[in-house]
Amino acid sequence: IAAPPRRAVAIGMSVASLRRRLAEEGLQFREVRAALLNSIAQSALKDGAAIGDVAESLGFSDGRSFARAFRQWNGVAPGDYRRKPA
Repeated sequence: IAAPPRRAVAIGMSVASLRRRLAEEGLQFREVRAALLNSIAQSALKDGAAIGDVAESLGFSDGRSFARAFRQWNGVAPGDYRRKPA
């Protein structure tokens, strides 16, 4: 997920406008980015994707970095999340 300047350009607004809109909603770009990454990760894991593949596709430097972020977002390790009943 691109940084704020590239993301703003991609959706056709200035960086200042993007930040203002997010602030109006009480959000910060990093929070929106984390929520999106988490949602993508959860879907991929439930679909049976390998943890390393999910980490790489989301731009994490390695599986450990991804696992740490995933635990922070969900309170459970990626492998445990995948095994959890739907």
